[in-house]
Amino acid sequence: MSTEAGSPLAPLVTFGRMIKFEHTIFALPFALAAAAVAARGHGLTAARAFGIIVAMAAAYDIPVIPHGSSVFSYHMQYAFTNCPLAEFLVMSPKADQIVPLFGALFKKEPMPKDGYLMLPDTPGWGVELSEDLKLIRPYRRERK
Repeated sequence: MSTEAGSPLAPLVTFGRMIKFEHTIFALPFALAAAAVAARGHGLTAARAFGIIVAMAAAYDIPVIPHGSSVFSYHMQYAFTNCPLAEFLVMSPKADQIVPLFGALFKKEPMPKDGYLMLPDTPGWGVELSEDLKLIRPYRRERK
């Protein structure tokens, strides 16, 4: 079938030529779909999707400030120059003081000081589970 002017496909071809598949928000679904296909059997994790979104925004010098940051995302945010801020959730009961996001779960959870958050250079996320916590199970398991 012809794609010349006057043919039924001409408007579709004209529209297709106007679309540029480059690093734009329009291309985001295609980039995420390609990542999912490329990750066959490994899954498209939130970190991979975050990396794609931040990289696409970086192509246009658009800052990205993820919502709900924590020790599990700070290092990834630091890796991108267009993530200038990290959200810190105020978890104190009256929201009047800065306390660790995860309570007493970690020994040394990174805490902001004077508006800045310094990350440790220890392995992984840079935190260790507190030995003072007692294991609490919400239900009893019974073998049948």
